[in-house]
Amino acid sequence: MILPLTLSGHGFRRARRHLATVLLLYLASLVPALLVVSLISADLGPSLDRSLFAERLMTGDGFGVWMDFQRSDESGQQPIFSVMLGRFLLATLLQVLVAAGLVEVLLERAAAGERPFLSGIGRHGFRFVRSGLVFAVMAAIAVALSVPVRMAFQKGGDRLALIGLLVQGLVIFLLYAVLRLAYDFSRVSAAAHGEGRMLVGFFKALGFVFRHLMVVLPLFLLFAVTMAVLHLGLVAIRARWAVDTPGDVLGWLLAQQAVFFGIAFLRTALWGAEVTYFQGIGEPRWCGRRQPQPRAAPTPKAPPRPTSRPAPEPPEPAPEPVSATPQITPERDEPQPRTEPEQQAQPETLRLTPRELGPLPEPAEDRAETRPAEGPAEREQGEDRED
Repeated sequence: MILPLTLSGHGFRRARRHLATVLLLYLASLVPALLVVSLISADLGPSLDRSLFAERLMTGDGFGVWMDFQRSDESGQQPIFSVMLGRFLLATLLQVLVAAGLVEVLLERAAAGERPFLSGIGRHGFRFVRSGLVFAVMAAIAVALSVPVRMAFQKGGDRLALIGLLVQGLVIFLLYAVLRLAYDFSRVSAAAHGEGRMLVGFFKALGFVFRHLMVVLPLFLLFAVTMAVLHLGLVAIRARWAVDTPGDVLGWLLAQQAVFFGIAFLRTALWGAEVTYFQGIGEPRWCGRRQPQPRAAPTPKAPPRPTSRPAPEPPEPAPEPVSATPQITPERDEPQPRTEPEQQAQPETLRLTPRELGPLPEPAEDRAETRPAEGPAEREQGEDRED
């Protein structure tokens, strides 16, 4: 019970911050009522004006006057039913449109200079009307499901029939509370995210209400009981208040409208508590299409582990031995520049055949033992050196 009381406190603070919106919600109920009263007064004036029968209205016996007038011959000529039906439809439409602006105000996300109430009616008005149709159908189904409860009690006599009527009323009230909470939360989600699948949103919000029933149902009952107490207090005051003078009429009207304004404040506070709880759970999206989940990038697979030992690498080839024989490099006209890899590598040699190479020089030891034969010129030079 602590959480519903905390939420109701947040709702009262939001309603106090937006008293102008509370006034608009109050006027949404007052204007259709004044219109209907003026039409009924124009229709019933010729029959009830300045008659002792109509004076009973001043004593608070309005219900008795209405029932007696329905039994009279003149009531069949008055289109009372059509006027009351028109008033109900007009008041319902106005309250739905006002709720669209009210939720946008209570979300408290408007930029500076923006008029959230009017912008909320323009953005969400049609969505809220469609959601109201869904709620009306579900409420009619709930009432139809409660009929067998009363029929089961009627078989046991008059006393059980009365108990069955009370049980049916309790079942209808509980079903209405659950459906009304789903109706409110689906509209809050639609206004928060600008989405319009109201039928899907209603059933998703209904599932949310069942999952959080121990929080949202006591919250709704708290405000509903407070409104009922205000209504019953007004009826009790009217039964003890004798209206005899114009001052009494004015005082009664002020007291009545003060109670109705208090009820409008309570309804705004209930909206504020629902918006607070909706924002506290992360503002779920109930009235939109399901967002596709982004696919994760495939992770690279690790290379398979070898089942056996890897084959040994072949040994590097041994360097070729340097030959003791002289190597003759070809003569080139112009030296070609070598790149760094070529400079590091072993210089390329030119291998000649024995015919191209000619006789090889003898080793040094052989030259010391055998000297080549001297020619005539060398012999003359030797003789001259001896002389």
